[in-house]
Amino acid sequence: MKLEETFGKIVKNIRCQKGLSQDELSEKTGLDRTFISQIENGQRNPSLSTILKISEGLNIKPSALISKFEISYLKSREENIKDAN
Repeated sequence: MKLEETFGKIVKNIRCQKGLSQDELSEKTGLDRTFISQIENGQRNPSLSTILKISEGLNIKPSALISKFEISYLKSREENIKDAN
């Protein structure tokens, strides 16, 4: 799985857990709804400022968002290594 897809799935999961639509997250962040959709679908690689806006809109610390990404990425990487052996 690409890094962008991993990050996008995390954003979508957190957004859904918080009961927010993409439109609501768009309003909270000032980012276009289609841009949020592209991030969630792994089609865009968000900049640091975008990551900060998303974390503020989701009401979580940027470090928590990155930590969730790191855990998911490392797990995915370990699974790929096991599958290769």
